[in-house]
Amino acid sequence: MEDHKKKEDDQEEKEEISKRKRKRIRGKSGTGGGRGKKEENQEEEKEEEEEKEEGREQVEEEDEKKAEKEGVGER
Repeated sequence: MEDHKKKEDDQEEKEEISKRKRKRIRGKSGTGGGRGKKEENQEEEKEEEEEKEEGREQVEEEDEKKAEKEGVGER
C-alpha cells in the first residue's frame, strides 16, 4: 500500500516537473522570455482591434454620405 502511494507521489512530481519545463520552453520562443511573447501578442491584438475600429468608422462615414445623397435626391 505504501509502495503504491509512493509511486503515485513520484508520478505526480514528475508531471509537475515536466509541466514547468514545457512552460519554460514555450516562453523562450525567440523573444527573450515568456513575458516578451505575451506582450507581442497583446500588441498585435490591439493593432487588429484598431484596424477593425477604423473599418467600422469608414463604413459609418460611407453610410452617412449615402444617406445625405439620398436625402438630397428625395427633396
